[in-house]
Amino acid sequence: MLTSTPFRLLACAALLFLTAPADADAQEIDSRWNVRILDEQRQLKQEATLQFTDEPAKSCMRGKWKRLVVEPQGLGDPAFFPLTEPLAYKLQHGVLTIGRTSICNRYLFLSGTSAEKDIHGTYKAVSAGRSKQLGLFTMAPIP
Repeated sequence: MLTSTPFRLLACAALLFLTAPADADAQEIDSRWNVRILDEQRQLKQEATLQFTDEPAKSCMRGKWKRLVVEPQGLGDPAFFPLTEPLAYKLQHGVLTIGRTSICNRYLFLSGTSAEKDIHGTYKAVSAGRSKQLGLFTMAPIP
């Protein structure tokens, strides 16, 4: 599958940003991103500011999950996606996954890849052997 040069550059930048070592410049790891979570009808349900950390997160899932700091913007339905609960993120094979990983077998995940100016993907509920799409999301860096 062919990909464009801008996509590859943005994907590389996102990988470098999200996998920065703990002793890297704090501004890189603490960069802020705006996330918008939409339902299946593409109606905005929630919006927040996310800050990626290098701190390990509690998780029932395998892999190296790191803690995500969330600043909800008071918009939408707090029951739609758990922005007020502890959230974690993982970047693996160019796919960013964000979600609730501390409640086993009732996972809620935003999972997406880099596009030209943002990161976008799906919002799914995942449990043992099941997956149901609940919506979509987009993320953009805050200058």
